[in-house]
Amino acid sequence: SALTRRKRPVLLRIDVNPTITGRKIMISKVTAKRLVLVLAILILNNASIRGDEVLFDGSKAISGVKLAADPEKADNQVAFWADSVKGHRFPVCREAKDCSMFKAISLRFYSAEADNHGFAILCYSNKEKEDGNYFYKQIKVDWKGWKTIVVPFDDFTKTRQPVGWNMITQILLSNSGYGGMEPNKDAKYYIDDIKLLTEAPSVMASPKGGLDTVATLS
Repeated sequence: SALTRRKRPVLLRIDVNPTITGRKIMISKVTAKRLVLVLAILILNNASIRGDEVLFDGSKAISGVKLAADPEKADNQVAFWADSVKGHRFPVCREAKDCSMFKAISLRFYSAEADNHGFAILCYSNKEKEDGNYFYKQIKVDWKGWKTIVVPFDDFTKTRQPVGWNMITQILLSNSGYGGMEPNKDAKYYIDDIKLLTEAPSVMASPKGGLDTVATLS
């Protein structure tokens, strides 16, 4: 009886620096598809590759932000919200950013007194030539000294029609408006360690060893 011929796999030819080596690598279509699948998985799991993203840690200046010594640790450089007494916004990030791989935002916030005034974290999300669409979260300053604040994206409120966390056009802090907030004319606010987090813990260890929960306006 005639022998059954085995079907040979279809091969793809890939040049590897042909102008230098003159060599070629042969791989099957199945292998090529597997490589594409692996690359797709790596892209989809980009958050696990990148980890948390630091937006500010005092190591470099942010445009429009005044750097100053930590009020409790002079050798640590932090941001001073110089115009908070006038209700001016604090620019965290003015560049468009895909935040869909993150789950929360965190920051350390210092107040010279528990003034019970509020500020809002604003994450604008606009299409080109649009404005006024954002996610926001109000925070009540009911503590004195440093406090670590962690706000899961799920806790933000939508205003109008933000595109989504995949298109955040800028991130700001504001202590005027946005629900009737009024700035404290005697406020002394300092800010440090602003991060985008790949996980959204309900509590985070503070630098002093305690646990600080998310602060919200009642």
